[in-house]
Amino acid sequence: MAQRELVPILVKIGLTQTGRAEYPPFNQLPVVAASGLDWSRYVDIHGTGWKYDKTSGHQDDTPGSPLGMQWGALLVPEQFAIEAAQQFPTVVTILNENDYESFHDSKATIYDPDELVDAEVLAGIQAKVNLANSLAASQPSLNLDLTQGQIEALDPDDDKPGIRKNKMKKWSDAKAARDIKIKDLT
Repeated sequence: MAQRELVPILVKIGLTQTGRAEYPPFNQLPVVAASGLDWSRYVDIHGTGWKYDKTSGHQDDTPGSPLGMQWGALLVPEQFAIEAAQQFPTVVTILNENDYESFHDSKATIYDPDELVDAEVLAGIQAKVNLANSLAASQPSLNLDLTQGQIEALDPDDDKPGIRKNKMKKWSDAKAARDIKIKDLT
């Protein structure tokens, strides 16, 4: 996949009277209308999808995020960002990369795990270790050493199933993994 150049926007998301999230009417943007897509599909296809503030949601009343509103961020194509900020200036703000990174790391992914654990793979490795330990005294010639692949499965920096670093938790890792370049419009 070729590197994509995207622009981060911060969106103030309210609530409708029925309690559903109230997004700005992004279908009104010319770039979205010309695409023939609903705005929600447009941002998923041409951007990266939503990152929501997990430290303060609609049900929380905190400074900067009163009861009934929540912040969400999107990485979108330049034209979408420009049109959204112009058409909805009270709820859409274009961010620079540092501000987006701060939102991503300290609000959107703050509670995400540092590592992704495949319990099935680890249970298999543990079973092999347990078997080796129980048979070691009675059958010393039996070789049940861990294979290189099993050792690599325990290394979070290796991509094999087992224990893997969560490359979406920190913006610096996610940016590299998704091959994204941020265009600064601020």
